[in-house]
Amino acid sequence: MMRNGAASTRSLQQLAGIGSAGKRFAASGFNVKVLRTLDLLRKDEWIRVDEAVVRVARSQLGAVTDLRNAGLVRNLGSIGVMLDQFEKVTEVDEAEQNMTGIAPGQRDLPEYTLATVPIPVTFRDFQVNIRVLEASRTRGAAMDTVTAEMCTRRVTEKLDDMVFNGSVVQADGATILGYTTHPDRATGTLTDTAGEGWLPSAARDIIADVVAMVAVLEARNYRGPYILYVPVNYKSELRNDYSTAKGDRTFEERILAIEEITAVRSTVSLTAEVVLVQMTSDVVDLSVGQDITTVEWDEMGGLVSNFKIMAALAPRVKSSAIDENGVAHFSV
Repeated sequence: MMRNGAASTRSLQQLAGIGSAGKRFAASGFNVKVLRTLDLLRKDEWIRVDEAVVRVARSQLGAVTDLRNAGLVRNLGSIGVMLDQFEKVTEVDEAEQNMTGIAPGQRDLPEYTLATVPIPVTFRDFQVNIRVLEASRTRGAAMDTVTAEMCTRRVTEKLDDMVFNGSVVQADGATILGYTTHPDRATGTLTDTAGEGWLPSAARDIIADVVAMVAVLEARNYRGPYILYVPVNYKSELRNDYSTAKGDRTFEERILAIEEITAVRSTVSLTAEVVLVQMTSDVVDLSVGQDITTVEWDEMGGLVSNFKIMAALAPRVKSSAIDENGVAHFSV
């Protein structure tokens, strides 16, 4: 099967003459550029759409962006890659010491277990009527990108939710596990016995909860750096004063005073729960077959053009051979 490199031997102009959009896509080695034509949209209109998609994606992709910023991205090279794998490796024994170094040492051989993750396509479609588009051109108005922005927002919300809560998508028996669904995560209960979590309650102890989450990961030998993820309404509460008797810092500032925690993020993908994640490749990374992009094809004799905001990527939340990982998940 041809990869993205196929487009270098057969130019996009040559591929444009190959039948349907699907045939061009396959002939290119699944290079999405062949689906981005100037048949309907002009170059400046494509630029507007792309800018809108990128702007919304950057503002909405919280957990996915954190993985990118930490360098935890694995490029699969093609949207045609449907499964990715990683190895769970056993630990070796501790190093030995003596004064000569010539005594025979133990010869450990780590054991490997293969884990598989499907790479789904996350997408949202919209249409552009050529008459409506031409009417705006006639008036000299710029192309309206509101629909593209709304569809991008839906795609990014789904991608972020997948990082936290996994996905129902399965392939060859493999599933996508998230921070809150991985069976090897460390779990615990927030201190608030009234069931309010970190919302105002006499029973809550936010800092004690965070310290407990750090402690449980350190006990597993995951020592940071961490990012703390909280629901949106919890993040609002963290902006309040921690203790008037102990200075003027907010809860968030007090949490960030813990050296190993580098950021506190809010997300709509969590409710009455908080998640602490070690941002290293042995805990999590992002497999990317196709980054978020826009493709186009027409129908109805060219009177209607269809657009798809799409991405083919998935998180790989990992664990060790002893069934432990660097994710702490505490809930009410």
